[in-house]
Amino acid sequence: MSVKDRTRVSKYAFGTKTAEFHVCTACGVVPVVTSRIDGCLYAVVSVNAFENVESALLRRAPATLRMNKPA
Repeated sequence: MSVKDRTRVSKYAFGTKTAEFHVCTACGVVPVVTSRIDGCLYAVVSVNAFENVESALLRRAPATLRMNKPA
């Protein structure tokens, strides 16, 4: 992911500081949340922040984050 104008993104972390919410300063949308766990960077991307995506192409599915440490 790249950001054309970094001044339009602010970061927010709740009290636990376990994740950073990357917020668009123009519209308030949070397209990405990142978290560093055991030295690895993880990200969750909101498809709702994408433009021109046909909603009929999206399928909801449960997901599980498995915390395997790198070898």
